[in-house]
Amino acid sequence: MPKRPRSHILENLSRTRLRQAFEQMGWTVEDLAKDYGEDLLVRLFENNFATPYSFFVQAKATETLKNISRKEKHALIRVETGHVRHWTRFSEPVFLTLWDSSSDITYWVCVQDVLDATEEAPSKRERAKTMQFRIPLKNVLNEFGLRRIGGIAKLRFNRLAREREGREILIEAIEKMGGTVDSFSPDNGIVRLTYPDGESYLVFFGYLARLLNQIRIKTGLNCEDCLHEGLQILGTKIANGTLNADSIRDELALNKAHNELMAFEDD
Repeated sequence: MPKRPRSHILENLSRTRLRQAFEQMGWTVEDLAKDYGEDLLVRLFENNFATPYSFFVQAKATETLKNISRKEKHALIRVETGHVRHWTRFSEPVFLTLWDSSSDITYWVCVQDVLDATEEAPSKRERAKTMQFRIPLKNVLNEFGLRRIGGIAKLRFNRLAREREGREILIEAIEKMGGTVDSFSPDNGIVRLTYPDGESYLVFFGYLARLLNQIRIKTGLNCEDCLHEGLQILGTKIANGTLNADSIRDELALNKAHNELMAFEDD
């Protein structure tokens, strides 16, 4: 007869503990499809009224936490890199939880907070098939811990609102200085500015700014030099017939297929 794995029993018990804890706060808990990385979606309610705040949970369980010295102050768990890469695109926080069956205590950590604090380059992290996370043993899922989790969910939501407000204030300040914003592309990380003397400038931010900064560190080229060199290379390829619309589409398709394959292998 098929035997139910002990790990499956622990996972279900872990979810039960989480559901009880979150529902005691008046929050709603939804079970999500397995194998997509997120086990639970939790929506925050205050005084029985819905709020715009929510967060995801990936739940893990163990019977061996008792073997960890309290002096170490952390429990270590591994998470598939494909899931972590996916979570970096979330506006909602994602929490890793670890239920210790021997003590019936659940520990937790916010994935995005860990990633924001690490100094390791994203490309280096993504080369590994799994990533190791430290869950502080002081992060206990008690009433205080639950309030901290709710606070983190609110902070991340409000941070997005502040970023939008900050962009609007920045654009307004530039226009007051006599400049005009010709184009603003938040997805690409580019702002094009023009001043009364007719000079135009490109300002980069976000991922593109970090990428150009890495190129500058390795090559000594500034942003304008990078674009100039890149356009020259593209122009040469177009002139000798090695680059055209079809070849660009083919390259993008290959990159997309490669990324999807890597994500599939990680999952």
